[in-house]
Order: sequence, then structure tokens, then C-alpha cells
Amino acid sequence: MRNDPGLTRFDTTAAYVISLFSQPWLITDEFFSAMCKITEQFDIEKLLSKSDGTRAAIPLFEDENDDGGYLKVENGIGIIAINGPIVKAPSLFERLLFGATDMDAISAAIEDAGGRQDVKGVLLDINSPGGTVVGTPELAQAVRSLATNKYVYAFTDGMMASAAYWIGSQADAIYATPSSRVGSVGVLQTVTNHTDQLKMRGISVETFAAGKYKSAGSPHMPLTDEQRAMIQANVDEIHTDFKAAVLARGRQIPPEAMEGQDFTGKNAAANGMVTGLVQSRSRAIAKLSGRAL
Repeated sequence: MRNDPGLTRFDTTAAYVISLFSQPWLITDEFFSAMCKITEQFDIEKLLSKSDGTRAAIPLFEDENDDGGYLKVENGIGIIAINGPIVKAPSLFERLLFGATDMDAISAAIEDAGGRQDVKGVLLDINSPGGTVVGTPELAQAVRSLATNKYVYAFTDGMMASAAYWIGSQADAIYATPSSRVGSVGVLQTVTNHTDQLKMRGISVETFAAGKYKSAGSPHMPLTDEQRAMIQANVDEIHTDFKAAVLARGRQIPPEAMEGQDFTGKNAAANGMVTGLVQSRSRAIAKLSGRAL
């Protein structure tokens, strides 16, 4: 276990709320908004309350599970399912409420597939709105490294957006169904400020910080112009890296198609974001089998 025995996962939602707003995300705006809404409405106290009036203690992290059941092998093709938001070491909160997928488990599955003689090709079976910036470039690089010695195809019949697209774009080929959603090459970060709300409640909070950027993102202090510029520069840098990684795989995508929007599979194909369209997962596997076996 990686947790401190004195910690509990659900002492409060504060830790997860902080994680939502203290980092940039590679995720669709709609899904990010849904996560925020669910977090706000989730009744932690009710979940924890026991009939005797005490509170249940839930471990902060789950036990390690390196393969996580992510790799399945069918007739020489290794299939790695990537579903839901992709998060580095997701908490039980993220797994239960959002269906988060563990980046480390995906990475372990990729490594496993690369070392298995019975795996001739790998299909990334993706249905994800994206995930955290942390861990995404490394996971995308793991896919690209795997593709140097085995054929790797990415497929979606749901959503392959943002972080999921960055990861999938490193495969040899991408196939999507016509009605799927693909793209969202962009970065999102939200900073909240509660100063007006606290003032209405008669609460005054003073923050002491050393370094002009140290308090950037504090909900108790408005951002300075310099802090805004720093956050925007960081988001822009990630966006630049994202686009560079996609284009480095030889995909001919016009710049205007990489401004954070997603497309139907049909329009993604027209914009060069996918290799081609298929009607089903089995057709994508058939195409991969034709190359790998």
C-alpha cells in the first residue's frame, strides 16, 4: 500500500477538488464540467456515516495491481482496453465516480504485450474523453516504442479525445467508427477564486507566500497578470508538445483541426486524424491481423 495509515480516502472531497483545479487536463470540456458537478454534489459525509454514528475509514490508495486485467490476447492480437478518464494512480473516488483508468496499469499492459511471443500485434481499444497531463506523454511514448517492434493499431467506437488521442496517435494506424468522437487536441486548466464568496460570508483569508508565482491558483487570492501569463504559457507549451507528438507520426492534420475541438469519426478521417473508418471493432482487428499475423 502507498498510503499513510493515518489517512483515509474520503475524509473530505477537498483533496480531489484541489486536484481538479490545480493542474492542467487533456480532456473534453464537457467531461471536465461533469466531473466538477459530480464532485460538488457528492455527499461524502453520507457515504462515510455508519449506523453507530462513527465514520468509515477507506484506504487512500488501493493495493497495486500491475496488469489490472488490461491486456487480453485473442488469436495472436493483444487487446488493451482504455476506458474512461486516464489518470496516473487514480483514487477509488475517481474509479467509482468517473470510471477512471490507471495509466500505470496501461503502461504495464503495453510492456507485457511487447515482451510476449504470442502477441503479434496490439490493438488499443479506446473509449475515453482524455485525462491528466501528468503521465500522458510518457504513456504515448510507450505506445510509440512498442510500435517499433510490433504493429499497433488504435480503435474507437466511442471517444478518443485529448489525452486518449495523444496516446492513440502514436499507433501505426487509427481506426474509428463513423459516429465516434475523435480529436480534442487541446489543454484545459481552470482556476477558481472564492474571495467574493468568502467576503459575503464575513470570512477573511490572508495568504502569505514567498515568490510571485507561489500563490498562483490559490482559491483565496485573485491571480495577478504575471500569474495568468505563467499559467497560460504552461498550457500553451503542453498544447505545442501535443500537436508535435501527433504530427511526428506523419499525420497530415491541418492546424485549424487541432484547436481543442473534437470531430465525428467521419470528419476526423476527412481531417487526417484517423487512418480510416470501420464499422466495428472486429473489422479493426481484422485489419491488424492482416498486417501482424
